[in-house]
Amino acid sequence: MKKLVNIVLIVVMTFMIFSIPAKIYAVDLSVDGIKNSADSFFSNTTAVDLPMDEDDVKDLGLELINLLTTAGIIISVGVALALGAKLVFSSVEEKAEYKEKLMPYIIGSFVTFAAFGIWKVVLALLQDSGI
Repeated sequence: MKKLVNIVLIVVMTFMIFSIPAKIYAVDLSVDGIKNSADSFFSNTTAVDLPMDEDDVKDLGLELINLLTTAGIIISVGVALALGAKLVFSSVEEKAEYKEKLMPYIIGSFVTFAAFGIWKVVLALLQDSGI
C-alpha cells in the first residue's frame, strides 16, 4: 500500500511539473542579435555620478572587514567558553558528545579567521601595488 502511494505521488508530481506553463518570448539568439540588444541597452543608459569615490569605498571595505573579524572573534570566544564550561561540568557520556561538537567548531573558526586573514593580505598587497 505504501509503495502504491509513493508511485501515485511521483506520477502526480511529474504531471504537475510538466504542466507548469512557460512563457516563451521571441528573441534573436544569434551573435549579431545579442550584440545589437546589448548595444541598444547601453546606448539608452546615462552616466550617473556616484555618491562615493574610490577611497571611500576602500575605507568602507576595511572598516567592514575589521568589524566582521571582531564579531567573529567575539562569537568564537563565546562559543569556546560555553563548550569548555559544558565539557568541564559534564558527565562522561556528555563529554564524548561535546568533544564531537568541538571538531566543527575548530574547523569553522579556522575557516573564518583564514578567510579574513587572506582578505586582509590581498587588500594590503593591492594597496601597496597601487591597483
